[in-house]
Amino acid sequence: MDESIAMTGTCRKRLTGLCAAVFTPFTPDGEVNYDMIPKYVDHLVGQQVENVFINGTTGESTLLTVEERKLIAEAWIDSGRGRLKNILIHVGTDNLKDTKDLADHAESIKADAISIMPPVYFKPRNIKQLVYFCKEVASAAPSLPFFYYHIPGMTGVELNMEDFLQAAGPEIPTLCGIKYSGKNMMDATQCLLMDGKKYKILFGADEQLLSALAVGMDSAIGTTYNFMPRPFQRMIVALEHCDLDTARKEQYRAQALINTALRYGKEAGNVSVFKEIMLMIGLDMGPPRAPMIRLDAATRKTLQWEVEQTGFFQWIH
Repeated sequence: MDESIAMTGTCRKRLTGLCAAVFTPFTPDGEVNYDMIPKYVDHLVGQQVENVFINGTTGESTLLTVEERKLIAEAWIDSGRGRLKNILIHVGTDNLKDTKDLADHAESIKADAISIMPPVYFKPRNIKQLVYFCKEVASAAPSLPFFYYHIPGMTGVELNMEDFLQAAGPEIPTLCGIKYSGKNMMDATQCLLMDGKKYKILFGADEQLLSALAVGMDSAIGTTYNFMPRPFQRMIVALEHCDLDTARKEQYRAQALINTALRYGKEAGNVSVFKEIMLMIGLDMGPPRAPMIRLDAATRKTLQWEVEQTGFFQWIH
């Protein structure tokens, strides 16, 4: 069997359901709080969230040093191995050398897969450049499934992902799919359908998950699965039973909470606000790193009141 076909088949079987894009916990003075990670794993396992995506956007990856990212990855492997089904590590940086170093490290600690965002300053301007960069990174971890992380709202790289898969598939044997955090559902769907559903599309827009499920996706990576996976789990079950009314109700609930958080995120940064919601459920992720800021005490109190008004503390269970 062709190596690329075998690897994508393995990805499709193993990576299903929800995957939490995990936060990086910090101490009050801004250092990484590695001691929080075992408790974090306990929390996710207790919520039946068995897959994690480490050092991504939610994890403030671009605000971490390479050494910190390695130590965080090791802590998740140490705490999660045997308890989590899949530990995916985002290894993207703004330069190829560090990215390949992180990819090699992920392979050495036996991660389950790697993913990269593209460089965002000297960004790839066309598919050829993007494929070249991804191929170089994937070659540094030749035994690991590789996922491109498409998040154009953050990176400014607005390339068509169907075109990317067509060009990258023959060039990258370990290419398994895309973490798709863009808003173009037609492009995402065409990626899903390509070559007999060869590639895994890990949907990354929590507020639109129902749309992704409706077109046939079965995997999602998101921030909100850290603190409110239950509505999405119920949504998945409802859709499997053709109960669209219940599925919609759960999506509407999630959207209400997300919409509230994003309004406050305009002041402090979205990750900062979501960390406050983690604190509301009893997990202190610490402050964000600059340039994000923490909301002041009065604003935090108002945020909690608005979160309560959505019914969050009733329907998260």
